Amino acid sequence: MNLYDFIPSIMSAIATVAAAYAAFKSLQISREAKNDAKQSALAVHHRDAAIALTEAEVKLEERLKALSELAFSVWQKWPSQIEKLDNRDAGGVNPRPLRHVLSDASEMLSRHGMMQGNKLTYAARSMYEIVRDGINNLNDAEYKELLKRADGAYRDFEGVFGSTTKYSYISEAPAFRWACHQLNRRIEKKRWLEIWGEAWKKDGWLYKYRSEFKNIEPILKAVLSDLKSERAKLEYTVFPLESNKPLLLKYDNMMISIEVLLDDCSLDLVEWFSDNTPHETDGIPLILYTMGIACLMVEIYGKLGIGFTKP
Repeated sequence: MNLYDFIPSIMSAIATVAAAYAAFKSLQISREAKNDAKQSALAVHHRDAAIALTEAEVKLEERLKALSELAFSVWQKWPSQIEKLDNRDAGGVNPRPLRHVLSDASEMLSRHGMMQGNKLTYAARSMYEIVRDGINNLNDAEYKELLKRADGAYRDFEGVFGSTTKYSYISEAPAFRWACHQLNRRIEKKRWLEIWGEAWKKDGWLYKYRSEFKNIEPILKAVLSDLKSERAKLEYTVFPLESNKPLLLKYDNMMISIEVLLDDCSLDLVEWFSDNTPHETDGIPLILYTMGIACLMVEIYGKLGIGFTKP
């Protein structure tokens, strides 16, 4: 058999491969066309929902910026003002600046609160435990024991004492208790109550935060209601929101964030203490709690991703 005898077989094989490739490309093009058609249908079907989300982002960007900047000031600038009252020598050898103690402790509290629940909810209620139950037994023996580990250490408190776990009480965590020891020793209890009272005066940090929150609260509720309404319209249609994963994720993030802002970022739980003098041991927990709420607000605004920049 010579070479010419193989040519028909070779040509037949080539034709078969070419036909298979053509069929594959045809199927691929068909699938892409169907996918493009589906995406086009989704875009049309979800147009109103997408517009509602964009409008919500615009409204919140305009109104939340002032509150977020004020929250950042409560968390970072207020501690700097309090630091002017610091008796730093009472904190050990080269202790951390008091402003860092306050901001770190409130951030620990906020982070621990966000560990609770499934979607960042219940944070404020968890954080409020330090006010409701107190930070008990800050005695000299414990202080000296913690001081041995902390003196001369330049890491943050959790770096020295270990991180707080989800299933432990923040008030029992060594890192948090060490911060409270520092605050308790470096400023007198009665002075903490004075700081608390001054914060609720007309130009005080907490008065301004509460006022700004009250102003934006109706807007947050209205935006959340609009988003729920748009989502409900699609629920039993051919293309519910769940069929559009990118848009669904944006809706979930926006709605959960607004719910957390409404449920956990107000100062409602400590409203009573704004008009009534707390017990002298409550000064530090109340101030840490409100700073923690401000820290939480900054965190949630960051998750919204609508142009937050720290002032």
